[in-house]
Amino acid sequence: MIASVLVEDGLTKALVDAGVSKDFLKAARAMLKPSVKVVRDDDGARRAIVETDLGEEEIGKYVTNWAQSDEGRVFIAKPSGGDAGGGKGQQFADNPWDSGNGKRPNLTKQQQLISENPAKARLMAQAAGATVTW
Repeated sequence: MIASVLVEDGLTKALVDAGVSKDFLKAARAMLKPSVKVVRDDDGARRAIVETDLGEEEIGKYVTNWAQSDEGRVFIAKPSGGDAGGGKGQQFADNPWDSGNGKRPNLTKQQQLISENPAKARLMAQAAGATVTW
């Protein structure tokens, strides 16, 4: 009984944390359940693990790796919500390189951003169509 609960609950939590779609949760759990076993620690506590080629692995780590594999990827939920489309370009609140709509580039903010976060500055400059020279 305890072993069954450890396996079921452990797998369910790990699958949800990995982003598995609720539509495929039952199938993914059934697929992975035979790989899970319950062991006792030295102090007598029980824990559910997966035996892999590299040794014992905690369920959470195993499921995370599985979800990133070719087999597991198909079970991951598709993005939904306000920004579900994704990849439609970077949106920045105030881009100091932006010169559209009659705006003038803000050289002070550009230099400050280059000093504080060069990677973000580079992305913002490229998004505005500026030539990046740093």
